[in-house]
Amino acid sequence: MTKRAQILAIIAAVLLVFFPVIFGEISVVDDRDMLAACLNHPWNLKSIFFPGNGGGLYYRPLTIASYLLDLKLIGPDPAWMHLVNVLLHLANTLLVFRIASQLAPQFATDPTEKKERLLPLALALLWGFHPLVTESVDWISGRTDILAAFFVLLSASFILRFRENRASLSLALALLAFFGGVLSKEVALTFLPGALLLLLAPHGTMEESVSVRKKRIALFIGLGCLVLLLFFLMRSFAFSSNYGKIGLSLKILQNNPQFGIFTVFRALGFYMKKLFYPWPLNFAIDGVDPLYELLAFPLLGFCLVLLWNRSLLSALFLAGVFLIAPAFTIAMGQIAWMPYAERYLYLPSIFVTLAAGLFAAKHIAPKMPATIGKIALGGIITLFAVTTFQRNLLWQTNLALLEDTAIQSDGNRTILALHSSALLSSDQPEKALAVAQRAAATPMLGYNPDADNLMGESLFRLGRTEEALVAYARAYQRSKKDSQSALEGMIEIHTAYIYQHPQDISTAGHLLALEEAGLALFKKNKDPMTLYQLGKAFHAAGKTKKAREYWKQALSHMPPDHEYRPFAAKLVRNQQGGT
Repeated sequence: MTKRAQILAIIAAVLLVFFPVIFGEISVVDDRDMLAACLNHPWNLKSIFFPGNGGGLYYRPLTIASYLLDLKLIGPDPAWMHLVNVLLHLANTLLVFRIASQLAPQFATDPTEKKERLLPLALALLWGFHPLVTESVDWISGRTDILAAFFVLLSASFILRFRENRASLSLALALLAFFGGVLSKEVALTFLPGALLLLLAPHGTMEESVSVRKKRIALFIGLGCLVLLLFFLMRSFAFSSNYGKIGLSLKILQNNPQFGIFTVFRALGFYMKKLFYPWPLNFAIDGVDPLYELLAFPLLGFCLVLLWNRSLLSALFLAGVFLIAPAFTIAMGQIAWMPYAERYLYLPSIFVTLAAGLFAAKHIAPKMPATIGKIALGGIITLFAVTTFQRNLLWQTNLALLEDTAIQSDGNRTILALHSSALLSSDQPEKALAVAQRAAATPMLGYNPDADNLMGESLFRLGRTEEALVAYARAYQRSKKDSQSALEGMIEIHTAYIYQHPQDISTAGHLLALEEAGLALFKKNKDPMTLYQLGKAFHAAGKTKKAREYWKQALSHMPPDHEYRPFAAKLVRNQQGGT
């Protein structure tokens, strides 16, 4: 099978397995907020690289630029943005094929045999279909991982080329690509020690004097540090951030080192298990078994042995381990919405897969019959492909994904609330109410009004308005009168009653409650439309004088270009006097 045929096979296979992603919805987790932020983001280099926001945790200008380019070329089309993710993952799979092709000759048991030529294809498909990549590819917001991986893979490829030709240009391109990865997602920073190990690994076919070797390594370290300095300098100009959440994680390590160390051990053991046995797959992993801490001890010993060994295989595996390191701080529970996530393994899985696959080709495959080896490898690739395809189908709708996640993470209040919201969006209020009640009954630190608000909306849709008002009132009071959603829910119920029963004896009570909720909401959101809608409700109840007062107030708060300003002005003019 020629190299061109293998490349075409990879393209066809990856597109076949991932094509369901293109029809996926906008995720209710992050995607909507990300799109809203990008739609309001100015399209110029200064705003992308130096936004001057005054504060921020993430500095990812290249990822932001990719989203803005999507919106500029096509608009807020989820199919297009999903397709870009798939194509980027395809590019990464082809880069894995390239790197495997660069490495394969060094691990060939018999260079004259054709089977060695298929090793890069097998490794590319093995990683391209790995179930752990699905979250980053299927989630539009997961592009940070895919884009960072693209540049890291380019950097690794140039490093391997430098090992062959010793050309300074290859080293410079490796550093430039590494910088691109850092500007896509800051976790790419941890590829630097792995890159150094790849450079330090002995090369069996090329001799080099110790002095020249030391100079080249020193040059790479110096330039690498310069890249890091440039990144942090750009970040400091982009916005003044206090690293608040990262600082909290470091403070936990400082104040309770025993807890911090065992959290790191647990995360290491869990993620290593996931790399080799990814099941069960789960979008929201809020905790893992403490027994994984025991697995970390032999893993650390194994890593020390690899570090001492300094072989190319050791360098590849350790590069993957270093890339897991940023997930250790997230496991402290201060940075991301979930302390553990499969997407954190998109980058590490590349190098661990390459190291494990090349090791198996060199040391395991020769000891077993060729037929058994091919069947085993084909079976693993097929299992990965089927699992990933099924996962891609699940990611097509928020309801399907959140239903599966709620099963996997039963007792996670955030996921239950999101699942209830998705059920409401699909017009299933009875099921939404049941899930919201489960969410409300789930213990949590502090109070989050989401579950009670969702109960209120579900009850209102089911026609149980009195119970809905009780749920909204509970959310408003228990949130210390901070929940705008609770106020909006109460306003919706009172307004609906007034429109349906304008002359009812109970309307006066609903008007009074509506006015109280509306003024409280306007105090929070400063939106003149809140006052405008109050005016309409009072007008529907025949209280024209009161309606005119609210329309006048709304008009006074509307900017000159507000779309409802002409309507408010007309209503004020038309309503003279009244009761």
